[in-house]
Amino acid sequence: MSRNPSEAARRLARLSLWMLLVFVVWTIIFILATEPMQRILFGFTPSHPGDTFYIEAWGPWIATTLVWVIPLIVGLVLAVLAAMRGAGKLAWSGIAIHGLLLAFFIIPNVIDRLINL
Repeated sequence: MSRNPSEAARRLARLSLWMLLVFVVWTIIFILATEPMQRILFGFTPSHPGDTFYIEAWGPWIATTLVWVIPLIVGLVLAVLAAMRGAGKLAWSGIAIHGLLLAFFIIPNVIDRLINL
């Protein structure tokens, strides 16, 4: 029994949109894990609550940023695959949402990075 290609495409598009919830949960985990990870990796944390730890080297910064936004990247890939298989508006809305969120989170980080280094 084979599935209708449009049904599979719509399923991919819905899964893409579910990745938004995954991103929210992942971001909360990422924020909560930041201080313990700093202590483990670097042996210290910022001295005052609310201070941030700035990663100076480009390699670790890129890796950290990619780990943070990986649910958005996966969601974008799923939405593109769904659009290629004919999922229509649902897939295109997933592409738009994931693309805008990636731009919203990545572009300011890169600009901040270039200004502060």
